[in-house]
Amino acid sequence: MKKFLFWTALASVALTGCVKNDVEPNPSLGQDVEITFNQPVVGKITKAHEGEISNATYPTTESFIVHAWAHEGDFDPDASPAPTVYINQQVTEHFNGSIIAAGAPGDDGDETWRINPPYYWPKTHKLTFTAYSPKEMKTYASIDAKTGIKLTDVVIGNEVNKHRDILYSNRVYNQTYPEYDFDTDNDELIGVDIQFHHALASVKVMVTALENYAPTNAITINKIWFDNVEMKGTFTEGLTLGTESLSTGSWTTPTETNNDLNLKGGDVAIDEKYPNVVQYGSTALLIPQNLDGYLNVTYTITNPNGTTQIQETKAFKLSEQTSGLTPIDKWEQSKRYTYTLTFGLNEIYLAPQVENWTPVTMSDINI
Repeated sequence: MKKFLFWTALASVALTGCVKNDVEPNPSLGQDVEITFNQPVVGKITKAHEGEISNATYPTTESFIVHAWAHEGDFDPDASPAPTVYINQQVTEHFNGSIIAAGAPGDDGDETWRINPPYYWPKTHKLTFTAYSPKEMKTYASIDAKTGIKLTDVVIGNEVNKHRDILYSNRVYNQTYPEYDFDTDNDELIGVDIQFHHALASVKVMVTALENYAPTNAITINKIWFDNVEMKGTFTEGLTLGTESLSTGSWTTPTETNNDLNLKGGDVAIDEKYPNVVQYGSTALLIPQNLDGYLNVTYTITNPNGTTQIQETKAFKLSEQTSGLTPIDKWEQSKRYTYTLTFGLNEIYLAPQVENWTPVTMSDINI
């Protein structure tokens, strides 16, 4: 049996988002412009519903948390008086136009995210925004005006098909309700951009066959899993001044080892899929970490008579894999790692040899 393990890594691109404003009067608040959000735009790598966000659109089934401070001058966490928490980690959800618009000028409300209950732009203060996704991360979250978002003791579940794409944003500073020219043929309003980053690493396994061995032989993958994977950690945005234009974030040393992170692809007859490369099981969204474990695969070979089978298991040390000539010994934040297993068979050849006759010369027989 000959096996090949190929390894590739694709760098991630941050996802982006926009904030849009609809006019929806609320005289009791002394304010009249609701804060709403456009459908966030997602970068090339990136479903923060179950699974990885994998296209350019933030899914309408997902919700994020927005947080904002109000301040009269430019944002300064050390100012006196200190910035006031104006929006305290509120859920922002998708709503359709029939709910949002209510006769508001300049926007039909399509593809809009809205805080519920609604928040409105202040008249004399600026707002500074930060955000994270999905909303379930609020269980772990705290936000400091100076150091930013902190997600404490986040636990990544063992069910890979239920992993969530955790996102955090750059801060958006000193925003006020924008002026705009109303045009009934154009529902684009001047708004606030929010740029999201991935907090986790994305890891998936692709499989293919070197040749089409069916129908005389069959290769069936039974299970692929990772061992020695750490599943719990704390994320910190790690701002120092509170006024940085870019957030990078980092994780503390993760804990809670999982030695059977099963991708749960079931039995896959790989030779029947030749020459296609297909994903096995689900994509794992994991805490960035150093690699001390193995990528493991169990597969079954079925011989031509269709009844004789042998099951084998191979293990590949993760820290020994490379991207081109570059050794990769850790999974890093906001990167997608694609491992491709190519299954090949070495045909059994026989080399028959015939032993020479041993000459035995008999003595003469006299008659």
